[in-house]
Amino acid sequence: MFNWKMVFLIVFLVTGGCAGIDNSDTRNQSFDVIEPVQAQEVDQDKEPPLQREKPEEVNNGQLAKLYPETVFLSGPTTEKKIALTFDDGPDPRVTGSLLDLLKQESVPATFFLMGARVEAFPQLAKRMSDEGHSIGSHTYWHRPLIELTNDEAEVELQKTNTAIKQAIGKETTLFRPPFGSMNEEKVELMRDLGYSVIIWSVDSEDWKASPPDEIAKEVVDAVRPGSIILHHDGANWNTDLSGTVTAVEQEIKELKEMGYTFVTVPELLNLSGQPQ
Repeated sequence: MFNWKMVFLIVFLVTGGCAGIDNSDTRNQSFDVIEPVQAQEVDQDKEPPLQREKPEEVNNGQLAKLYPETVFLSGPTTEKKIALTFDDGPDPRVTGSLLDLLKQESVPATFFLMGARVEAFPQLAKRMSDEGHSIGSHTYWHRPLIELTNDEAEVELQKTNTAIKQAIGKETTLFRPPFGSMNEEKVELMRDLGYSVIIWSVDSEDWKASPPDEIAKEVVDAVRPGSIILHHDGANWNTDLSGTVTAVEQEIKELKEMGYTFVTVPELLNLSGQPQ
C-alpha cells in the first residue's frame, strides 16, 4: 500500500507550512488597516537560510489603495456574496473531507496551494479543479516573498505554476503571499507577471486549533458583503486542523441562513482570465 503519510511527512519537513480606490468600485472598501501578517506561523526547516536583511513589510490596506487593480482584500459590498479561501494545501488529512463538505453543500471555494504539496498530492489538486473550485498559488516552499530577490521569487512562482499545470491542466494568475507579507516591489513584480494578489478581510485563525464553534462564531460575526474568508486546509505535521471542516460546515449553514451566497474569488472580484 502506498505510504502517503511518509511522503507527506517528508514534504512537510522540507516546507514547514504558512492611488485611491475608484468610488464606482466597491472592492477593498472598509478594510484599510489589515495587517500584513498571515495567521499561521510555521516552523520551517528552510532551504538554505537567507542571509540578508529582512525588507520592511507594507500594510496590505495601503497596498490595496496604491495598486487597486492588483491587490484585493475584499470584494464589492453591493451584494451579499462572499468567498471561502483555503491556504497551505493540499493536505490528505484535511482536504478530502473538506471537499466532501463543499460538494455536499454546493459551495465553491478558492484554494491557494503550495507547489511542493501539489507535486506530492496532485490527485487532490485535480479533484479541487474538477469539482469547480478555483486554484491559486501560495509559492512552492512557503517562503516569504519579500525576503527573496525578484529572480528567486519568479523561480518560486514558476515552479508552483508548473506543478499546478501538471496536476490540473492549466496555470493560475491568482496569488496569495505566505504570511500575507508584501511590499511595493513585490506587488509590482506580481503585477508585471500578470498575477492578482489576494489577501483576506476575515481571518478564521483556525491554525490555533480552537474549538470549531469558536472558530465559526468569529468568522460569522466578522463577515460582511464582499468578505474574503481565510481558512487553512494544510499545516505542519503536528498541527491539528480537524476542527476546520466542522467549523466551515457551521459557517456555511449560518451564513446561508443570513442570505449570503458563496462564490469563488474570480467571481467575487470579477477577474477575467480565471474560471468562475
